[in-house]
Amino acid sequence: MLNRRAFTLIELLVTVAIVAVMSAILFPVFMGAREAARQTVCASNYRQAGFASTLYLGDNNDGFLPAAYNASLTANSTNDRRWPQLLRAYLPESLVFKCPSDPTPWPRPPATFDPDLVTGNAAAYDYQIAKLSNLGYNYLYLAPIVNLSGRRTSIPRSIGMVTRPEETVFGVDSAFDVDQSGRPIGGGSHLVVPPCRFQQNGTSQVDTFFFGQGIEVVVADLAWNKDGSQNLREYGGAWPWHRGRMTVLFVDGRAKPLSPTQLARGCNVENAFQGVIVDPGNYNWDLQ
Repeated sequence: MLNRRAFTLIELLVTVAIVAVMSAILFPVFMGAREAARQTVCASNYRQAGFASTLYLGDNNDGFLPAAYNASLTANSTNDRRWPQLLRAYLPESLVFKCPSDPTPWPRPPATFDPDLVTGNAAAYDYQIAKLSNLGYNYLYLAPIVNLSGRRTSIPRSIGMVTRPEETVFGVDSAFDVDQSGRPIGGGSHLVVPPCRFQQNGTSQVDTFFFGQGIEVVVADLAWNKDGSQNLREYGGAWPWHRGRMTVLFVDGRAKPLSPTQLARGCNVENAFQGVIVDPGNYNWDLQ
């Protein structure tokens, strides 16, 4: 006679318990590996954008990208172009501006394979995608938006003004906003702001956003928030998508992850730009 042996209930429960324990141990490892892969892709994307910006500099008298052609509140796809759009001539696709850790889906592009069959507005789509860029531009130092004769315009600085291109932020991972629970929503923010504005110089403070006497610099309403309130963009539009770190693109084209603390080094962060740059040599945002 055949001797057929089945699992007892105790053996089955022990097996299930072992599988559960192994899953609990390995799941964080798998999640960490997946996020590490996403961070690698994100850095690769941003390096492509950095290479494209280098080509742009060469074609435009070493001037950085303007943050926008028309920075007024009424700007739209018919009268404006945002900085990511200006790099499209040097890039194979706009997805280089997308961080794979951002779950927000981008809108689908209109059909363009036959002009007679176009179902949407391609210019409006490109404009919308540019504003959703997860690579937020350090515009206040590289191409500040100023009020000139009642008109907002972005005036690019020259690469020659950057004394440490290998340490100066070009752009950083960003998010448009966060919900009440602190989760990022709405895609990216194509413009970000630095953690500090004023630099201590003896007994006085110097405004590092200064552009010229009597010229107002337009600062996005994104100031770093020291309190960490979850209903505000606490890092000036930047966001730590990668396990508490942000992918940072430097002016020289390198990209690497930094924590918010590392990104704010050299300055004492306070709300509403009240913090002070105390160590300019370690501050990665300014041109000097």
